[in-house]
Amino acid sequence: MKQIGRRVRPKDWEALTAGRFVYSSDLAPRGLLHGRILRSPHPHARIVRLDASAARRMPGVRAVITAADFPPGTTYPHEGAADREPLASAYVRFVGQEIAAVAAETLAQADAALGKIKVEYDLLDAPFTLAEAEAKGAPRLHKRSTDLPNIARRLLRTWGDIDAARAATTCTVEGSFWYPHQTHACMETNNTLARWEEAEQRLHLWSGTQGPALIIAELASVLGLKPDQIICHEAGVGGGFGSKSRISEHEAIAAALSRAARHPVLVSLTREEEFATTKTRHAWRMDVRLHADASGQLRALDGKLTVDNGAYVHSGFSVLSCGPKAYGTLYRPDALEVEALLVDTCKQPGGQFRGYGTTQAVYALECLIDKLAEQMGLDPIELRLRNANRPFTRTVQGACLQSARLAECLTQVRAAIDWDVKRASRRPGRGVGVACGVHASGTFGFPGANRGDSAIDISADGRVRLRFGGADAGTGQRTILAQIAAEELGIDAERIEVLSTETEDTPYDLGAWSSRGTYYSGNAARKAAVLAAERLKTLAARRLGNEPATLADGMVRAGNKAVSFAKLVSEAPEAAGGVLTTEASYIESDVEMLDPATGRGNLSATYSFAAHAVEVEVDTLTGRVRILDYVAAHDIGTAINPMLVEGQIAGGVVMGIGAALGEELIHEQGKLVNPAFVHYAMPRAADLPRIRPILIEGGDPKGPYGAKSVGELCITPPAPAISGGSATVLKGRGSGRDRSEGPRLCRKWNSPRG
Repeated sequence: MKQIGRRVRPKDWEALTAGRFVYSSDLAPRGLLHGRILRSPHPHARIVRLDASAARRMPGVRAVITAADFPPGTTYPHEGAADREPLASAYVRFVGQEIAAVAAETLAQADAALGKIKVEYDLLDAPFTLAEAEAKGAPRLHKRSTDLPNIARRLLRTWGDIDAARAATTCTVEGSFWYPHQTHACMETNNTLARWEEAEQRLHLWSGTQGPALIIAELASVLGLKPDQIICHEAGVGGGFGSKSRISEHEAIAAALSRAARHPVLVSLTREEEFATTKTRHAWRMDVRLHADASGQLRALDGKLTVDNGAYVHSGFSVLSCGPKAYGTLYRPDALEVEALLVDTCKQPGGQFRGYGTTQAVYALECLIDKLAEQMGLDPIELRLRNANRPFTRTVQGACLQSARLAECLTQVRAAIDWDVKRASRRPGRGVGVACGVHASGTFGFPGANRGDSAIDISADGRVRLRFGGADAGTGQRTILAQIAAEELGIDAERIEVLSTETEDTPYDLGAWSSRGTYYSGNAARKAAVLAAERLKTLAARRLGNEPATLADGMVRAGNKAVSFAKLVSEAPEAAGGVLTTEASYIESDVEMLDPATGRGNLSATYSFAAHAVEVEVDTLTGRVRILDYVAAHDIGTAINPMLVEGQIAGGVVMGIGAALGEELIHEQGKLVNPAFVHYAMPRAADLPRIRPILIEGGDPKGPYGAKSVGELCITPPAPAISGGSATVLKGRGSGRDRSEGPRLCRKWNSPRG
């Protein structure tokens, strides 16, 4: 049976639905201790004195650690910024920053010990907003390489002949836009179980991570270990959405506590800690202008992007660079000139979040496309069609497109939402909106990021196992790779076991981030499976002769003869221990890292496009928005598993709807005031419309079986599509699209049921 294109249930479906899925917090090794973290109550202060002596004498306490337990000057190697310590030694810069930690026999004992740690602070002035941080004379949070106050990084991007592009312009629109802080809202809070083995001098880790390899690299740096001294073990991941793609800080604390206590230590964040102290989506202020000629062709885009970094850089440098990159990739402007600033504020840091900067930047662009269409008297879809990217072209930013089916996406959603009829009807309170998006299929952001490895084991008893070093954070990665291997080996995907994360037993893989899983892990799995199939055919030729052979149902067949995989492996001299192992490495050569001076480059081998359309109903007195219908067309090349693709699209749309209509982390004087689901306006099931995914297939020359990414792209179009649809209703009453730092269009949810 053909495996590519099958609607195969996720590998872990039975365990998930039966409640047997094992997360790191479910593990209870002998001698387990519980770790708790002392956090700063102040947004900005100097630590004058810290005394943990009383805590060490508390009942049940096995270890107390402070900054003194790390080598002096130890910082995380975040994008070369190196500005955050595992535990603060001299300064704290946001409410919730880690200062000390305790490991005790019970959580109650650990909490009691935290209460005995005495910290004396010298309070300092704190800039909380972008305006305060950029103001003349603002207190500086860090010593940065830039001369501007609190500017962690400044980018100037100029692509194309900007003067000539502006000269060809006949119509210009501009606007100011605000995209707020959003939290990942993973069902599983961050958890790490660490066990230090003194005799081995090795650290064992069970953590809900998307990227084991990146966790190991960062932990090795701050703990003074070699990467091969750290072993990540497989554990369930209850959602990541980017938050768990790199270190989340508690991992280093759990590891240091275990090393100090000589016992396994579990650090499990509370839901309040998850909201208030982990990394968020960066908030963006965008002041952008869009220029077009008389035919509606985009000639130039210029403006300024200001990104709220929070207190530490983490992934802020690369998130910042994604704004101009998105502007130079989604459509075909002749030129671009953008200034982008990353600004330090005394709030919890921003970090990796599904969409990774593209989501915020495209929000402003798509709102301006609507504004441009209105000013030029053009249909918003028609204007987008005139500027849609074409296959096998190079964008002004330097991206080399392979397949590009944005035009087909727009045509499909136009028909599905009944755009022309609903636009013409002008029914009171009703409106339709459309928006587009683009995303890479993996980013070549640093050496080694253009590689993925995989291994296939075929046992003498006929079992087949695929091994890869990444993780499945709920995307169905393990299932997709099983389908790919099964396609080449001629067996059902259900017959293939998949081992992930176990870093001692799995080959190189950078994990689930940057929408790389299907592309890199998938290409590697296919390559390994092809090689394994060829080895089986070679072994079978001794028995079956040299007739053309095929693989099906665990057998190699040639003419009217057949032999089982199990028989071949049991007789193969190279099958050590009764296992025939084939490993393969996929390295993408048609990518390049961005030029640091110009920002140009082709970070990905292929790019995915999408168009979403929405019908909304708006209460013109209150501004409350109700979504009636939602259609999402995605240029995905090939759907390896259509059910999983549709699930990713629906989930991303829900997150995008949340950002558009309710979700926002609200800080007062640096302290988060809504650190719980009850006060955080996420959409619930009753708030959501029917979401109709449309898969635009046709293959891509680079992806495995023609597949491209989908996981992050789907979160980008919802906010501008909803904003555009609402604006058609609220015209003359304030569209809610041009927004500075402040409240969104609508804070309260209205159920589709009324």
